[in-house]
Amino acid sequence: EAVRDARAVLCKGPKTGQIREIDLPTIGPDTLRAAHAAGLAGVVIKA
Repeated sequence: EAVRDARAVLCKGPKTGQIREIDLPTIGPDTLRAAHAAGLAGVVIKA
């Protein structure tokens, strides 16, 4: 039953080779609106 009720989560993090000191992954209002419209359970960001 728990698997049936599971919902997807958007996980965002740095790309391979991305220089984190000058180019961190970000999310903005459009990302959050799109995640909500897609029915995602949440958004996680690794910065």
